Amino acid sequence: MRLPVSLFGSLLVATFALGSSAMAETVESSKILIKPSRITKRVVLVDNQESNLRVQALSIFEQGATDFSNTSKVVLAISQLGEMFQVEASFDLGGSIGLDSAKRIGPGLYQVTFIDANKGMSTQVLTIDARKAVSDIKNIKCEDDNACEIKTSVDLK
Repeated sequence: MRLPVSLFGSLLVATFALGSSAMAETVESSKILIKPSRITKRVVLVDNQESNLRVQALSIFEQGATDFSNTSKVVLAISQLGEMFQVEASFDLGGSIGLDSAKRIGPGLYQVTFIDANKGMSTQVLTIDARKAVSDIKNIKCEDDNACEIKTSVDLK
């Protein structure tokens, strides 16, 4: 199993916040720091050796409480390792008790299921259209940097 270089140290990624709307929503990027030691579950959705593209659904442990409040957040992470660079984008799908399942439903389309404590412990199923983000990551040109910065978006339903 091949892990991105960044999973061995602190992982600087672009993060995309999700609102609670059930309608389709376009989400733009921002940066946060995710420590790999806080990843409690990982589902690899795409691991393309030829293009070095990897898409993963992650459950990230956060500072928790002793009651039933959210202790994790679910993240969709897209990365590409080049010969001399690495590009990463991460989408924050919201607070949860934990990631239940994730699957690829088509090229650039993913479905993630998790238990949301903010909505009465209900199961949330999100469909993520990441075709634009995948294209943006695959087509980025890095200059004089080992880690490229990217601004992109996904559509959530």
